[in-house]
This record gives sequence, C-alpha cells and structure tokens, in this order.
Amino acid sequence: MANNYFSFRQFTIFQEQCALRVSTDSCILGAWLANKYLPAKKILDIGAGTGLLMLMLAQKSSAEIHGIEIEPTCFSQLEYNIAKSPFTEKCIAINGDVRTNHFKDKYEIIVSNPPFFDGQLAAGEIKKDMAKHSTHLDLSSLFNVVDGILMDDGKFCILLPFYRLHEAVETGMAYGLHCCEVLNIRHTVNHEFFRSILLFEKTAPEICKQQELIIRNADGEYSDEFSVLLKDYYLHL
Repeated sequence: MANNYFSFRQFTIFQEQCALRVSTDSCILGAWLANKYLPAKKILDIGAGTGLLMLMLAQKSSAEIHGIEIEPTCFSQLEYNIAKSPFTEKCIAINGDVRTNHFKDKYEIIVSNPPFFDGQLAAGEIKKDMAKHSTHLDLSSLFNVVDGILMDDGKFCILLPFYRLHEAVETGMAYGLHCCEVLNIRHTVNHEFFRSILLFEKTAPEICKQQELIIRNADGEYSDEFSVLLKDYYLHL
C-alpha cells in the first residue's frame, strides 16, 4: 500500500484525498523550474493537486504562488498541505475551474502538470478520470487560458507524456505560445523517453533548446544529474 504522505526536506505532502500521488516526474518538473526560472513575483499552478509544485517553488522563491484545483476533496488536501508547510504566507489555494475562474492578475510563471491521457481508456472513477485524463481540460483549453493570463514576457511550463510533445508544440503555436526549451526524461539510458517538460513563451525563440535527463544509472542508483537537481528536496540525496 502506498504511503499517504511523502516527506521532503522542508515540507510534507499528504495525499490520501487526491487521485494522483507524488511522482518522480512531477518532482523533476518542480525542481527544474525552480532552479531555472525564479525569481518571479507571481506564479500560478494550474491543477495544483496536493500542492507539490507550489511548495517546491515556494521553497526557492519569494513569489506569491497561486494554485487552482477543481476537485473539492483534493482542494481540501491542498489547503491542508499549505497550512502545514513553512510557506503559508506566500501560497494561496483557489477552488475552481481554470476555464471560468476570474483571475485578477497576470502571471510571470505558469506551471501545470495536467491530465495526461487523451483518447485512452478511462478508469471509470470520476476523481481518477478527472486527474489522469484530458476529458475535462484538454490542451487547447489549457493553452487558451494560459494565453489570457500570462504576462507578455512570462513563461509557461508543462509536463506531458513524451508522445504528446509535438501535439503540445503545435497547440501552443495556435495560441501564440512558442516552445523555447524541452527536457526529455527517461528512466535509464536503455529506456525510451517517457515524459517531456516543455517551456513556452510569447516571443518566438531563434532555437528551441533540447536537453535530456536520465533518472537512474545502469546500477539502479540515481544519476548525478538527477541527484544534483533534487538534492535540495529529497531527504536521502
């Protein structure tokens, strides 16, 4: 049975009320973004879930960080995790639908670990389907929202399965958001890529930077690159 909590160096994520638990790829997303593109004054996490990304960013940023979550019980978990963290003064949870919520602000950084799967068999449980499948919030709807609330010089960061990389790049361009950087992730050098982190901005770059991250070496230990990236968060690195 999976743990109902995940302890980091400066905070703990309780997750029994959320369909999606802490995952290695979501931790990579939070650490990668925190290390590359902070500071900022205002950050938004779309589909905040447990609050993992919010708290990872809060650990390294003085920004005001907003997180919007639609599912009521998961939102309660989000509020609880923020309240139990050292970052309560700069993290604000919003219960609502990002497509209809009225945002008073525009954001310098927007991040999302959205529903992954499109056109695949759903689980048949409302909470899990909403969390894992893009029947509620598809890429087009997400980019449309981001286009309206991202500052002109802001950046949008998203985590997706590798097979959806080109779809995301094309969808972003349709909304005036251009992919400027990609981090492709695989478990070991012998595995295919399974996740991609994409960074978008409103100004088209001369080139889109391409990088890759391998999580584990052939001996099963975390790679040096992974360890450096997560050392400020994981307890045992």
